[in-house]
Amino acid sequence: GVDSLSNYAVEMLKNKPLIHVKGGLGFGISKKVEELLSGHPESQGIILDSPGGRIYEARELSDLVLLNSLDTYTLEGCYSACTTVFIAGNRRYLAKGANLAFHQYGHANEALNRYKNSAAGQQYDYDLAVKGVSTSLQLLFARCGPVAV
Repeated sequence: GVDSLSNYAVEMLKNKPLIHVKGGLGFGISKKVEELLSGHPESQGIILDSPGGRIYEARELSDLVLLNSLDTYTLEGCYSACTTVFIAGNRRYLAKGANLAFHQYGHANEALNRYKNSAAGQQYDYDLAVKGVSTSLQLLFARCGPVAV
């Protein structure tokens, strides 16, 4: 089938060494960003304007952000799995009017929730999230269920 989150765009800004990711974090987005980084080693950051998407892709993007010491930005908003990438930023910038939305894992199809790698996956993201995130905010993340966004 077609990935419902494949409505993304990934591009290098013309006037700044920044990559702009817009749309869902669908399958293949981390490969596109990796290709762009390979062709533009001068990249200093990534703008994330995304409703979220596939956690696997978000983790791959997080690794790319960490590996390349990128700053992260959001101009419009970064939600759900996107925040895993945002938190990985060397420095993080939130534009006026933009929002972040964190929550625990869940699957749109409740019957599939028992198959997700929740404990290990959330520990991975938690280890990443403690990178400069206050304890009170970490506790708030932990209390937000999958539909709390």
